[in-house]
Amino acid sequence: MLLDHQSLKKRQREERENHPTNLALRVHRALSWLDRAERCEDQDGRFIFLWIAFNAAYANEIGDRERAPELQVFEGFLQKLVDLNRDQLRDCNAFLGKLVPFVILLMLDNPNVLWGDACYPVVAS
Repeated sequence: MLLDHQSLKKRQREERENHPTNLALRVHRALSWLDRAERCEDQDGRFIFLWIAFNAAYANEIGDRERAPELQVFEGFLQKLVDLNRDQLRDCNAFLGKLVPFVILLMLDNPNVLWGDACYPVVAS
């Protein structure tokens, strides 16, 4: 099976009525961002869209108390990304480009797992 937006979206459409609401929403959002990543021509944008797709699949809502430390971690991570050279960014894109579709496939293959509440916005078409 090809792991790209089109093939995963086809499967999701065939199965979504049988999925729990949170799984359906997580997969839908992750697929929306994966589509944006696949259509993006620049490496920086592709990386950002793949990262958001990954977060849409795995992230859970965090409370206000956890938000400040989470932002500090995120800012530190962004600084590391800024320091990367283009070859490293290309390698990260290749990795995320394979990881995100695989994560979506695992979620589709395991609809009865309690994936938690979805918490990321949908990409507008």
